[in-house]
Amino acid sequence: MAIEVLRRYQRPILIGVTLFVLLTFSITGTVISAFSGKEDPWIATFTLPSGTKVEIDRATFQDYASGCSLTVGRLPFRRSRIDEEEVFRFIVLHRLALEAGLDVSKEGVNEFLQSWPLGMGLRTRERYDEFLRAFRIRARVYEEFVRRYLVVDRFLAFAAGLWAIPGPADIEAAWRKDHARNTLEVVSFPSDARTEEVSRLLATDEELDAWRNALPDPEKSRYERDVRTSFEGAALSRADLAAPPAGPLADALSAIAVPEEELTRVYDETKWVRYRRETPETRPETSPATQPSFLPLEEVRDRVLAEARARKLFERVAAEASAPGHPPFAEIAKKLGLEIFAHAAVTREDLQALPRFTDEGARVAILTSPVGKVLPGPYFSGESVYMVQILGREDPGQAPVAEIREKILADWRQGKAIESAEAAAKAFKEAVEKRTEPDAFSLEALAKGLTPARIGPLTRDSARLPDHAKLPDGPRKFLEERFDLFAELEAGKLGGPARQELGERKATFHVLRLAERTEPDAAGMRAFEYRAARESAWRTRVQEFYDKVASFEGLKERCSFRTWSEESRSGP
Repeated sequence: MAIEVLRRYQRPILIGVTLFVLLTFSITGTVISAFSGKEDPWIATFTLPSGTKVEIDRATFQDYASGCSLTVGRLPFRRSRIDEEEVFRFIVLHRLALEAGLDVSKEGVNEFLQSWPLGMGLRTRERYDEFLRAFRIRARVYEEFVRRYLVVDRFLAFAAGLWAIPGPADIEAAWRKDHARNTLEVVSFPSDARTEEVSRLLATDEELDAWRNALPDPEKSRYERDVRTSFEGAALSRADLAAPPAGPLADALSAIAVPEEELTRVYDETKWVRYRRETPETRPETSPATQPSFLPLEEVRDRVLAEARARKLFERVAAEASAPGHPPFAEIAKKLGLEIFAHAAVTREDLQALPRFTDEGARVAILTSPVGKVLPGPYFSGESVYMVQILGREDPGQAPVAEIREKILADWRQGKAIESAEAAAKAFKEAVEKRTEPDAFSLEALAKGLTPARIGPLTRDSARLPDHAKLPDGPRKFLEERFDLFAELEAGKLGGPARQELGERKATFHVLRLAERTEPDAAGMRAFEYRAARESAWRTRVQEFYDKVASFEGLKERCSFRTWSEESRSGP
């Protein structure tokens, strides 16, 4: 009976037992965690030179991380972004500084805060209080962060200063390095030389589209369509505006009354564009200080009246065309005897080419106004006066390959030319490296129909290429600027191919060989050269200090730094 019950309820029993076990261990783990306070009491440890072992718990790490985030970019930090390793590095440096006996007084902290730029918000008391409010931090806590920063900063300054003092051997090595005479051989592979080779290459629309889609976004913008606007308009000639023939236009214009004050307002608004009186004495280029003069209203009254009537007529058309249930724009304009015109899918370039649209204000309004908007103007172009309604707009986007095939094919070929030049440079370098002859570089170049340019001897102090170095201006400038590219090579070793961007989708690749290096005798070192060499050696050793000693990797090795995860992985 019991066996039958067990078989019958086997599945519910197993589920119940599983839930019981899970709940039991979960509750036990929760209780243990509650009594122990945290799962891992420390997250990292390190040992100071005195033998003192320091454990970093989560609270300490978070405290230092908060301070680091408020002083990011300052001298003790080696990265522009504070990450976990940078926080650990700062903690180790701070404890090393404290063990060395370094500290900063409250006066030192205040002096530092007062010296910070105004942009940091810490020059005046009001700005300082605003800074504290913005970051929701108490002054005492923040000033402790600053104290730590100053302690680490001074510790690094002292340590780097001692480390970076160069000895005679360092100074001599720096002088020899700066005054070594280097002779260079270079073979250049410009993409322009591959133009004929790639001019016969063809690609399908699918291949061109895939190539374009693989480009970075800024490059893709070259193949976007312009905004295309469709619009229609109504126009009349200025002659018809001044003396309209009998018909609906004449009736509409004669019915428009223009008060004197409105006539004056239209004149004041348009006189700067249409009614300036320019004589040799008043032209800006001949007399900039002279105020412009204008044709008087009495003299141009008929022209101003005609323009005011055109405004009111076009405003009437715009109001009727914008009303609910309105008839088509063209129908309204035709009833008034206006000439109708229309343009579909017009780009900015197309619009500038159309003879009617010489008014810059009209072009801007057509390209930027929303669809359905009626622009009453009036806009003027020669002897024509017109208004416009926006019918539709195609937003910019990637143009179909078929639409810009010639442009994208030309760019694709230029890209292939660059790839071909780079491949040729790499093949040349590999071929030279396989040959054993002492003059393999020149032999391989001549075998490929190339003439290597021999340049030098040059020094770091005189890295300008001599006139007899027969190189085009582009490679010449590139090699002058990149002198260290080959000055760091071992004699006989190859460098490159080094890519030189020439703009307009062109590039040149240079393969370099340091043919000879001659180091001078330090006995000829002069006093001012000694000072320069000492400064050069000092900079080199400072960089070595930060790379080898003050970097997180260097501190980990010297202080036996280990994280909790590293310790757990190395355990049994």
